[in-house]
Amino acid sequence: MPVDGYLALQAHNDALFRELELISIELEIGEGGRSAPPLAELVGQLYWPFRGQRDSYRDVVAAAQSRGEPTVDLETKVPPSAAGAAFGYLELLERADELCRGGVLLTPSPGPRSRTCAAGSWRRWSRSSRMPAMASYTVNKAAVARARELIDARQYLLDSDWGDAQPKADDENAFLKSHSWHDYALWHLALTDGASDETKARYAFVYGDFRRVHRTGLIACVYRASEWRHKQVELAAHDLLQHLDEVSA
Repeated sequence: MPVDGYLALQAHNDALFRELELISIELEIGEGGRSAPPLAELVGQLYWPFRGQRDSYRDVVAAAQSRGEPTVDLETKVPPSAAGAAFGYLELLERADELCRGGVLLTPSPGPRSRTCAAGSWRRWSRSSRMPAMASYTVNKAAVARARELIDARQYLLDSDWGDAQPKADDENAFLKSHSWHDYALWHLALTDGASDETKARYAFVYGDFRRVHRTGLIACVYRASEWRHKQVELAAHDLLQHLDEVSA
């Protein structure tokens, strides 16, 4: 996959979600009447379900860029049952791009260079072609146990904006400077099958901010795992959410 095309497309996605966040705030405070009807629908279907999720490949692509490599190989796995949900997400992104091109959204539409981000772009899968694979996961039992310990010790936050609180790349790097990969793994409810240990790609479904469990983080884990049919991860996150509600009641 072309490195510059991939990063350009991700920059567009970042700008798109920032604009959708502003629209969501207007809707929350009752000023949504100023927003075109398609925007309110897009906020509900695209922004709220996916706002807290982070592209797990961004660090890999950025590292390739720093090495001066023009392309990078990205590979993951997907069960056939997830195809419908994946195409639904891609169609929402395409709908958002149409609103960008039509001037309904202020975010500039993706440039032609980013749109040719590999012949089989993540955003341009063909139903008749071989679909790129989605990651599969194994529940990280040690992380589940650690999350339960933190909840029992009342190291949690019940009300937070997970889109803001979820650790970003800089937060992860800062944590890893003073902690081990084992410590890092304990903040992620799942292990990516096939990924190498002691790489960020190995650890998924973060549930806290490296200090406390976030209730909104667990909700995001449940929703994301349910959306992509990672059933065991969904159940593990759901059980932790129920335990948190019991302890904090």
